[in-house]
Amino acid sequence: MPKSSNPLNLAVAALLAVMAVPCMILGVVGLFTAGEIAWVFGLLAAGGAMMIAGAIQSVIRWRKAVAEEEATTYAMIQAINASRAAEESRTFQPSEASPGVLPDAAPFIASAGASAVGSAAARGRMPEPVLAHWTYEPAEWAAYAQREAAYRTREAIGVGAGVAALGTLFVGLTEGDWGLGFAISAAVGGIIGLGRWGMARSARASNLAGPSGEVIIAPNAILLNGRYEVLQDHHFHFGGVRYVEDERPPLLEFTVTWKTGNGPTNEQYRVPVPSGREDEAHALVDTFRRIHSGALAG
Repeated sequence: MPKSSNPLNLAVAALLAVMAVPCMILGVVGLFTAGEIAWVFGLLAAGGAMMIAGAIQSVIRWRKAVAEEEATTYAMIQAINASRAAEESRTFQPSEASPGVLPDAAPFIASAGASAVGSAAARGRMPEPVLAHWTYEPAEWAAYAQREAAYRTREAIGVGAGVAALGTLFVGLTEGDWGLGFAISAAVGGIIGLGRWGMARSARASNLAGPSGEVIIAPNAILLNGRYEVLQDHHFHFGGVRYVEDERPPLLEFTVTWKTGNGPTNEQYRVPVPSGREDEAHALVDTFRRIHSGALAG
């Protein structure tokens, strides 16, 4: 699933830097030794320097995203714990009796990094109040996890096959070489499909890590059984939410959009609606549309 703090972003920046350093060194050497074509090496040196600057900016953005996501997660957990403590103080029930107990702040800070959480909080990037907190019966959550894994597997196969088919058609029609088009497109489609299937398997393992599930929904992020999913940040944008009634359990389907080199693309998060919370889910759809009305209109 899309995430600004994805370690792959850091890996891409490192690869870019590895490619850029030799280019810049070669360009600088050629600039002073190549005579009439020194300008070519000058352009090579400038291109390498720009690639290094881009890699550094990518690392800075990645570190900022990590800090902000950790701070958002911390604030969401604290908001639920504060609400639970207030409720228990009214009912005089011990915290151990509450379902879906969330981790305390201190262990979270220790695991996430106190400096990262503190720096993000100091920038005033803490999230707005939590909009929903749902816990699930074990059978209810297991049904969702299995259906979601099957849905994501079909999606991975469909995306991989679609890329292979469209790529083959494009190369075949433009170059006339259908065999080469199929070989290249099938390889690319297979890599994309396997990547999405791997993410589906990882999400399934996370969903089935415990006997039941818990979801916290805020305006800009979702904690899906402890897994952070972004709805809005400096790179990803909220694209809408709808209530999917024909699934069992019913779902809230959130769409996130972002820009790529080939144009805008999107991804969907599917959040199960607990039994008896259907009216709350419908109201949540209206709340999100109201909160993000400006972004959706744009």
